[in-house]
Amino acid sequence: HNGKRVAEHAITVMAELGIDIAGEYSKPVTAQDLDWADMILPVQRDHGDHLIEDFPDAAAKIHFLDSDVPDPY
Repeated sequence: HNGKRVAEHAITVMAELGIDIAGEYSKPVTAQDLDWADMILPVQRDHGDHLIEDFPDAAAKIHFLDSDVPDPY
């Protein structure tokens, strides 16, 4: 969903926490993003599998949830 606006529900929830993400949009993950992260929790197993395939050096940082989070789109 590269270039799509974030989900309206996400904007609402983050606003309740005092964080404005209304102007944000989806972006591709980069190696620099993964280098920065201490832990990566993909919301869907296939996302994590793709990250490991594309960035094998980050595999140790990628941890999976017990179940997938449904895609809001």
